[in-house]
Amino acid sequence: RLMDNYLAEYFCETEKKRSEIVYYFLSADNYGFDKKKEIFKIIIEKQHPDLYVAMKDTFFPSLTSIIKTRNHLAHLLLDYSEKAIKKFTETREIGFIKYGESFLNSNKQVTYTVDDIYVIYHKLALTTDTLEKLFDYNS
Repeated sequence: RLMDNYLAEYFCETEKKRSEIVYYFLSADNYGFDKKKEIFKIIIEKQHPDLYVAMKDTFFPSLTSIIKTRNHLAHLLLDYSEKAIKKFTETREIGFIKYGESFLNSNKQVTYTVDDIYVIYHKLALTTDTLEKLFDYNS
């Protein structure tokens, strides 16, 4: 929600208006992450070109990766079959089932290793830190 709050703060002067824009627009189902990220990028590029240059090759790809992982964890089915549990004990790899267009006929696995989780955690910490610094930068 830090990005939502940053956008709200950019467009609205009062706390009441910021709360409303977050509630009615930014948190709405029809206002997805990709659109918010594009608006956010435009604002950063326009208001803070030096920061944008520093962020464009690391921050934005990390943000996209974090959201992709979040969507996997939220929407895919954890594979807890005997085969998956055995694989986890051997490789420390967690599998999620991603169904294709034909629900019964095509499914793929999305997997995460323990090392992947550490990388995701590191990206999340750096991304959160960057967003918090942006609030300070605007103050």
